[in-house]
Amino acid sequence: MAPFAPDVVWGCRAIPGDPSVRRLDDGVARAMHTPSGAVTFAISLTDGHLRVTTWGPGAEWIEDNLELLLGAADRERLELEPPQDEPLRSLWRRYRGLPIAGNQAPVDTLIAIVVTQKVSGKEASLSYRRFAQRFGERAPGPHGLHLPPRPAVISQLGYEDFHPFGIERKRAQTILTVARSTSAIEAAVGAERPAAYRRLMRLPGIGRWSTAKLLFLAKGDPDAVWLDDYNLPSFVSWNLVREARADDRRMLELLEPYRGHRGRIIRLLELGGTHPPRFGPRHRLRRIEAM
Repeated sequence: MAPFAPDVVWGCRAIPGDPSVRRLDDGVARAMHTPSGAVTFAISLTDGHLRVTTWGPGAEWIEDNLELLLGAADRERLELEPPQDEPLRSLWRRYRGLPIAGNQAPVDTLIAIVVTQKVSGKEASLSYRRFAQRFGERAPGPHGLHLPPRPAVISQLGYEDFHPFGIERKRAQTILTVARSTSAIEAAVGAERPAAYRRLMRLPGIGRWSTAKLLFLAKGDPDAVWLDDYNLPSFVSWNLVREARADDRRMLELLEPYRGHRGRIIRLLELGGTHPPRFGPRHRLRRIEAM
């Protein structure tokens, strides 16, 4: 597990540009809220040896939950038969099945996921980074990270507070719903998979795409597949069978041999796959805050 620990922590980011996570020369640093208080922890590798450094009152919580955060509890990866086709065969050998870890921050993660709904990755990254830096606290430690904004802070905001960050009324309302439903979300994520999906999708604005992303990132569900994604089906089909265009049905058909590990396969492809050719014009970056 140790050689892949930085990749496991990095893979739990909900959104590119998240100011609570940073790549280091020899690893990854992440800031988060814990039941014991704020903390920053850095995972680094030196000559193959794993080193964990912590700052802040949540340091003891990190020590107690480090195996969960690094994927050591993911025994299901041992059940995955080595894929026979490239590029999965090489990726599986390189990462030995790749542990999938939950980031143990379901509410913070779901808020970031909502920011990514129905907009481009660049738009979402810019919006969330500015939003988190405005309403989140500086994290302890030397890496210049920001903690995710606390749900208690977000729940007091109005729509007009989101608009300067390029977040329109619909997503703003969903974020407010999430921030005001922390206990229900934490309980739902802790439930068995079918119940977790049902309970999370009862929340207004949270569908199967957001739910699957949340269960993969926060709970470490290795079989989660986020349907209704604009790019994912073609990305998967291109890497598995060199088909440049696909829909959800075709993606699920291609992933079926890996049932139980479909989210893990997607993550492996994200680490070493290639993107299909683009056929259409790129969308211009919207500036919602200027509308």
